[in-house]
Amino acid sequence: MRATLLVVIVGLLSGCSCEKDPQLAGETLRKDLPAKPARKPKPYNATGELVESDEVLFGVRLPVGLGEGQVNRKKVHVFRTPLSTEKVSQYFLQRLDAEHIEPRGKGIVLHRARPLDAPPEGDRVYLSVHTLGSGTRVEIEKLVEPPMGRDVAAMVKEYNKALEKAE
Repeated sequence: MRATLLVVIVGLLSGCSCEKDPQLAGETLRKDLPAKPARKPKPYNATGELVESDEVLFGVRLPVGLGEGQVNRKKVHVFRTPLSTEKVSQYFLQRLDAEHIEPRGKGIVLHRARPLDAPPEGDRVYLSVHTLGSGTRVEIEKLVEPPMGRDVAAMVKEYNKALEKAE
């Protein structure tokens, strides 16, 4: 008798719901849905080359998909990306003029590089691209020229005058 009474009470209680809770009923309210994330631009164009982004670091336009950079203790900007090392190397080679290019496996090191459209006296960077695991690591460091002291500047001026007289 107790078992029968218990079954009847449980049955009555489970069917007695005054309000319908949409989440319990398997429905989801529209306002609870997350907003659609903005589409990320594709890193490659139709020909398979990396696309330029709007981000510029030390005058160097970075490619789409390079990711967030971190700055280490030496003020070097370091990026880790799943992009192809060869494609990233080619991207920078097409856009930078370097005093010395050093191939390193699938990557490169550009010594004293500057953008092709920058003036010769503009800022220079050290840029390295190399494979890191299944991705790529990019390091960019702004090179700071040591200031010339007054004595050195005066010596250079005198030297240039002496050269002019000798001609």
